[in-house]
Amino acid sequence: MNEEIGSVFLYYSVKFPEKNLTSKLMNEPQLPLFDWPTSIMGEGYRRMADFRFEEAEEFFDAVRHSGQGEEEEIEKALHACNYWQALIEKNKTNPGVHPLSKLYEEFCQYPFGNNSGLHQLKEALLEYFAERLISEDRFYIHENGTQNNTAADLLMKLRQYKKAEKITLHRIEERPDDIQLRYLLAQIQWLNSQKGEAKKSYAKALLSNPCRAPFHRILYQSLHSLIEDVGAEMAPAYGWVQGVLPLVPLDENLDACSELHQRALKCYRLLWSADRSLRNKNIDACVKYRKKLNAEDPELYEEYFALLNSRHE
Repeated sequence: MNEEIGSVFLYYSVKFPEKNLTSKLMNEPQLPLFDWPTSIMGEGYRRMADFRFEEAEEFFDAVRHSGQGEEEEIEKALHACNYWQALIEKNKTNPGVHPLSKLYEEFCQYPFGNNSGLHQLKEALLEYFAERLISEDRFYIHENGTQNNTAADLLMKLRQYKKAEKITLHRIEERPDDIQLRYLLAQIQWLNSQKGEAKKSYAKALLSNPCRAPFHRILYQSLHSLIEDVGAEMAPAYGWVQGVLPLVPLDENLDACSELHQRALKCYRLLWSADRSLRNKNIDACVKYRKKLNAEDPELYEEYFALLNSRHE
């Protein structure tokens, strides 16, 4: 039924492109048999999500003039049409005065509500912002660093995790010193149910720079709780002995961001060396590293020793 209504309306939109669209629809004898306002509004929302705002407005106007639609919904739809058409045109014609970052701020404040039609527009705008950033070889929406929203964040909102991961990995290659990207990568992987890879990425990020850990990107609740207990610096070491994080290779050229981080890196290297020695059945070396770990952090050593005992139970 709805497809038939849509076909009728589309027929008239092509045959009668002038402003008499509503009267043509209202004179169609079959339409009252169907819930045509819902179909017409739906077509308007689809046009609006394609940024064909003038066409969408005609659909919404048709329902308004018929007196059969919900007035509040129609007004919201028409407002969205006019509002976003004006903003997008300003951004395209004068991006210096109306940059994409300003457009995104307007987006964050706009009351889309729970309307499914406006939700289509919301997703279309997110995709528009992301594609603009990618096409302009930009990553952060606010290049001055005042906010952390990135093209990958927009893609995550759209559940396009593979694409978000791809552009983040590319950005890491370009900016290996941007620690925020490593936490972002772990967040994307976690949301995409790549839990094993995400845990590795979280461990590497915390080892690289725990002083600037963006906790809103740590979605792994067990890790979040561990950080609250032992701190971000010691989380990789305690994370391994407690089964929260994997043991990952440690870059020898890492610069510590604090004295606590320096100590944590030392403990982690001792854990790594003890574990490698044990796997290689080099017992003398393993004992040596364990003794050093015990001297450096007795509490961590006790948990490591408990882990070894559990392996033999």
